Amino acid sequence: MVQVLLLVSAAGALGGLLNALLGGSGFILPRLTQVSGSNVVVPGFLGNVLTGAVAAVISFGLYGPFSGVAVVTTPAVAAIPTMPVQLTLAALAGAALVGFSGSRWLTAESDRRFNHATAVATSQLAENLAKAGQPQLESVAVPTDQPTVTPSQIRSLSASLRTKSPLEAYEEAGKLAQSQN
Repeated sequence: MVQVLLLVSAAGALGGLLNALLGGSGFILPRLTQVSGSNVVVPGFLGNVLTGAVAAVISFGLYGPFSGVAVVTTPAVAAIPTMPVQLTLAALAGAALVGFSGSRWLTAESDRRFNHATAVATSQLAENLAKAGQPQLESVAVPTDQPTVTPSQIRSLSASLRTKSPLEAYEEAGKLAQSQN
């Protein structure tokens, strides 16, 4: 039974690893990031692997052949012979799919919070640029007693929003917004 659970866990972990690879953020380590006064968990690849493994074992325990296995028994019931345990390819593939899906959900929640925070930081920067009222200049003062935002910084931020992960785009937007305050 333990061997089957380890295989299911490994399949779920593989699904979580696949999510980390397909997610575009690569092999970053888990961390907490402060966003708009609250903490956001960045699961990283280790968080995806762990979430995938746990999700697969939970799903297998609920719906797999172990769903009827007693965890605690009385002495009279313990004398009943146990059934042989088998792990089918379908169950193993299902564990990998559940691992991928579970870790994808965790990553999507983290990305959703970063996307919102990036939109807020970018809109604050846009408001500052609009207050300056002179977008045709080589650089724009935001306002007169603060540093300027160059067109190359704006292009860089725009490229980050299109091509980088929500975490990286948020960090770049935050740095640019901080430099204006």
